Amino acid sequence: MPFPALSVLAVTAVGAVVIAGLLALAVTRRRAPAVWMLAVTGVLVALAVTAFPLVAVVLGSAQRVGEVGPVVVILWQRLSGIF
Repeated sequence: MPFPALSVLAVTAVGAVVIAGLLALAVTRRRAPAVWMLAVTGVLVALAVTAFPLVAVVLGSAQRVGEVGPVVVILWQRLSGIF
């Protein structure tokens, strides 16, 4: 599977709900430390949700490279045997 579309969609949807909830809670609080904690947590969750597709694609590509590697080695051995 070259691109994990369903997992990216699920993480994005859940992340959007969590971020919206954290920021809504931050708006309704009166104490500054609680507001900062909720806002910073919301930003960190947003960064994680943004990074997830990149990490998922990199891991999927690394698995595919592992599958292609033995084929490249066999082809190289065949070609080097000819010369």
